[in-house]
Amino acid sequence: MKQKPSSLRPTLGFTLVEMLVVITIIASLAAIAFTVGPKMKKRGDSAKSIQNMRQIGAMVGVYTADNSMKIPALKVESVPPGGVEDVLWHEGLLFLAYPDVERSKIKWDTAWWNANQPFLRNPVMTATSKPKAFKPWFNGYAYNYQITAKLGNYKEDFSPSLSSISEPERTPFVVPFWNTRYGTGDISGTDMKSFLVDKKMSVLFVDGHVEAMTPKDYLARKLNEMPKKP
Repeated sequence: MKQKPSSLRPTLGFTLVEMLVVITIIASLAAIAFTVGPKMKKRGDSAKSIQNMRQIGAMVGVYTADNSMKIPALKVESVPPGGVEDVLWHEGLLFLAYPDVERSKIKWDTAWWNANQPFLRNPVMTATSKPKAFKPWFNGYAYNYQITAKLGNYKEDFSPSLSSISEPERTPFVVPFWNTRYGTGDISGTDMKSFLVDKKMSVLFVDGHVEAMTPKDYLARKLNEMPKKP
């Protein structure tokens, strides 16, 4: 008796339709990963940046206690013409945190920064960041230039006493930004956009606390006018 062909398809392998479905699913997942992946990475980098800013606040407290209750200047060491480069505020904090590391490494050595990932290296800022790529002197955290302008009469090596700041809880000290310092125009400028997460930036205040806010909120609260002149 002639056997009828089996109506059951083989259990191994896929039909063409099934393969197309699988390929479509894989392509969809890849598209999602391509879109969501960078956003998730930026969120992770932003969370790390906030942790860094809290560490910056703690180290500013140590620096202040070691320097007659004066907070770091924009330039903690200002060298006359013909000398070595000025020591910027973030370099001064790292000299304090890494006393056994050669100063030249902290000032110039990108490999040292990449290997050690110190708390003053903003992970949001990379070797391909725009408008400026990461460099040891463009580390991704910027000093509030109003402190220099209002308290130091624009002298960048002036270290104000903590007591001269009447509202430390309302006085911004550092925000994520590519330059070593920032002003009002930078808060609302296009260069700040790459440092925003959910349209917000993190702000470290002189008293050591960190807040997230939009640039618009920063200006609405008149934080760009802080500190007040004594």
